Amino acid sequence: MWRRLWDWQRLWLPTPRRLRRNSAHGLVGSALFIDHVHPSLAGHAAIARALASALGADAAAGAVATPVAPPDVDRQIAIARIPLYLVLGWYDAAAQEAHAAAARYPDIRLDDVIARLRADDRLPPWSDPVDAPD
Repeated sequence: MWRRLWDWQRLWLPTPRRLRRNSAHGLVGSALFIDHVHPSLAGHAAIARALASALGADAAAGAVATPVAPPDVDRQIAIARIPLYLVLGWYDAAAQEAHAAAARYPDIRLDDVIARLRADDRLPPWSDPVDAPD
């Protein structure tokens, strides 16, 4: 059971701890986040359950349910990272995401597009330079 901590009239939730507890091997990853910042639908649901629990909702009584995304939202989530990876020049990651999306949505075929963009790209992939000045 979690503690409720009130500080300056705000409810403090140990959200990272709760997300780690609900993740395989305690590692929060793509099941709960679309990218390094934005929660997926499942991530938002986990955060909502944590908030509802902290506010006193009884999950055992069914007060906190896991929402089901409409198919179009789930499809958008499945391909959300691909443009980011392409902009950064991370074509292997984009291809991986495209294959995962195609497994769920067979009409998504991006192999030719990714290959063409890779062939036309004259810039190196984005990475944080080690010796970059502050």
